[in-house]
Amino acid sequence: MTYTDFRPMPPPQPARKRWSIALVAAGIVPGIVIGAGAVLGYQAYNERRGGADDSITVTGELTLTDPSGWSYGAGGCLGDGGYSDIAGGANVTIKGATGAVIGVTHLKAGKASGGDCAFAWTASGIPGNEQFYTVEISHRGALTYPRNQLGSVLQSSLGD
Repeated sequence: MTYTDFRPMPPPQPARKRWSIALVAAGIVPGIVIGAGAVLGYQAYNERRGGADDSITVTGELTLTDPSGWSYGAGGCLGDGGYSDIAGGANVTIKGATGAVIGVTHLKAGKASGGDCAFAWTASGIPGNEQFYTVEISHRGALTYPRNQLGSVLQSSLGD
């Protein structure tokens, strides 16, 4: 009996995944096109509505002018009696021309000065494309301002 040279077979190689360029491009190209379309569509939308980067910061101050309507409290002055809703932390709501709420902030701690108690507030990121803005502090009724007045501190008062 004759023995022949026996060589073991090499182990089977895993099948290669063959991706054609056309198949890869068919997945990537539509994704790029859809993403670019979404970005361009969003930019066009913002330009029509006045632009997303056209936000403004609105500042204001509410002054209690009735000496019997405020007292000293922890951290500053605060409303008293019929003005007890006026204190640091009270809501300031800003609405656009359509009446939609476009910003909410709070009164800062009150500061006594010359017989009055003043509360400052600041609202950032307010869309700057409205013709009119309505500001309401607590439940005290809304005051309406045209866009061109929002560059200065909006002054309001309660009391005498």
